[in-house]
Amino acid sequence: MARRKRNESPERQALREMMAGYLKDNPVRDGKDVNSIMREMMSVILEGALDGELDEELG
Repeated sequence: MARRKRNESPERQALREMMAGYLKDNPVRDGKDVNSIMREMMSVILEGALDGELDEELG
């Protein structure tokens, strides 16, 4: 089944390219690799969100 092409924002497209580059340099061999990558991504996302919240609250 063919993948549908979506109208992506430039930011989303850049994110996809960055992730593809990461996966090229760090191949996924098993479920542990997937879990490790997802944990790292989640920590980066949460840290960024909390930093933004602190900046908004404290100025």
